[in-house]
Amino acid sequence: MGGITLEELLNRVEMSSTDVQSIIRQMAGGGGLLVIDSEKLKVIANGSYQMLKGRALAQLAEFHQRFPMKSGLSKEELRTKLPPEVDVKLFQILISELIQSKEVVLEKDKLRLPGHHISSVDAKGWRNG
Repeated sequence: MGGITLEELLNRVEMSSTDVQSIIRQMAGGGGLLVIDSEKLKVIANGSYQMLKGRALAQLAEFHQRFPMKSGLSKEELRTKLPPEVDVKLFQILISELIQSKEVVLEKDKLRLPGHHISSVDAKGWRNG
């Protein structure tokens, strides 16, 4: 869920570093991998990245449901709700993409889903505000 480095890959497969790097470049070029850190050649499979994206959006939706009167969730609080292996670089890539694609809105220091507006719900479930 947090990606894998070239070094970690080389420990798992019996291939040369050159061959593994070539495969990584091909897969990244074809959209199968996302490069998280070009120095360490750290990558994440596109499927895993999409799952991570889904988890981040689900966490925001759950937060809005639990706290409808709060404007949003801080970046750092959202990061703590994701798997611990998600490092800062991957988290920044994820948040930047979610904001750029307008799946998430950043207001001041809070993240929220675009459809969320502060409201209260009365005892009968009617929305006020």
